[in-house]
Formats: sequence, structure tokens, C-alpha cells
Amino acid sequence: MITTVFTKQTPVTTQIDENGDNLEYKLSVLHSAYTKLEIEINLAYKKRPVNQIQIIRLEKILLNLKDQIEKIHSKIYPDIIA
Repeated sequence: MITTVFTKQTPVTTQIDENGDNLEYKLSVLHSAYTKLEIEINLAYKKRPVNQIQIIRLEKILLNLKDQIEKIHSKIYPDIIA
């Protein structure tokens, strides 16, 4: 659902999902979490001894974040084939 918010200067269009959440904000939060998790995984690989179970767990979370990001991104920017 697209909601137009009128301000004193210009109307601002924001993407709102069915729960009333701002999708652009959600996307930025997920991107931030994704980046932090990538850094954490890289540090876990450098730590000796390498804890494979922890790395696998973190990579599963990373893939879940990536799926959420792609889902929200497709809602904001639908793939319109001409």
C-alpha cells in the first residue's frame, strides 16, 4: 500500500506494508544488520580455533536476512517487465 503524506512543502510518498510499517526504514535496518553480521562472520573465521558450528549458525541467519531484504526490496521496487 502506498501512502502519501502531505507536508507544508511537498507531498512525500512512502511505502507502508500491511502492518503499517515503513518499508524503506525496515530495509535500511535489515541492511545494517546484514553488514554487521557479515563482519561478525569474517571475524569468526579469523579467530583460532575456528568454531564451525557458530559460523554455520551465523550464515543461516545471514541468509534469512538476505531473504527478508529481497522480499521488502521487491515490494518497494517491483520488477515491471515492459
